[in-house]
Amino acid sequence: MADRASVSEPRRGERIGKSPERSEAASRTLGETQPKARRAHMADRASVSEPRRGEPIGKSPERSGVEGEAIPPLVAIAEVLRPHGLRGEVRVRPLTDRPRERFEGLCACFLWEPATDGRQRCRIVSRRFDGDGVLIGLEGVESPEAARSLGGQLLAVPRAEALPPAPGQFYPWQLEGAVVETRQGRRLGNFLRVEGSPAQPLWVIRDGEREWLLPAVPEFVVEVDVAGRRVVADPPEGLLEL
Repeated sequence: MADRASVSEPRRGERIGKSPERSEAASRTLGETQPKARRAHMADRASVSEPRRGEPIGKSPERSGVEGEAIPPLVAIAEVLRPHGLRGEVRVRPLTDRPRERFEGLCACFLWEPATDGRQRCRIVSRRFDGDGVLIGLEGVESPEAARSLGGQLLAVPRAEALPPAPGQFYPWQLEGAVVETRQGRRLGNFLRVEGSPAQPLWVIRDGEREWLLPAVPEFVVEVDVAGRRVVADPPEGLLEL
């Protein structure tokens, strides 16, 4: 996706749950189309500058504190687009289905720099809704130059703080490792992750050393049991032989 071009995928071999999820948008059960994050305007994307490697972020938002402190699994809730105004605010593109509910009252989050996998805690000192975007003020970021250095980074929260999914929806990480089997009980593998495609989301299923893609549509995804960590699938003929 063009609007996600600045976001790198987690490094191959990273253990599941270490990297932030792509977004807080939930998947619908029974294979319905996954809600798409809003696309940024080209004007927003044109002004995004990648932070220089090692460049300090203004007065540097509060970091995680104790050296070696474990950072919990994260879920991305917004992407920083560009500076706004002269006081260090940044315009962010929400990566959640419910931006007002997510950002109202949010006081802390993590900044995640995809290119280096750097993460640091930061405090949110202000938030204002502006059209499809949100204007965020971060502690220690007090100038347009400091705000510009954050372009392309993600705001993220611990998975435990993710908004509860709506009825009939789930977050992909809730199915990580879930058993995928046919109606007859034949094991097809384990749910690994969700990948986007122009037509519909694709579920990546791992069967031993092999991975295959299951189109997330009602014809092929018969049942999703999040609590029981089980998916019943009816893949089209020949799909498993590809």
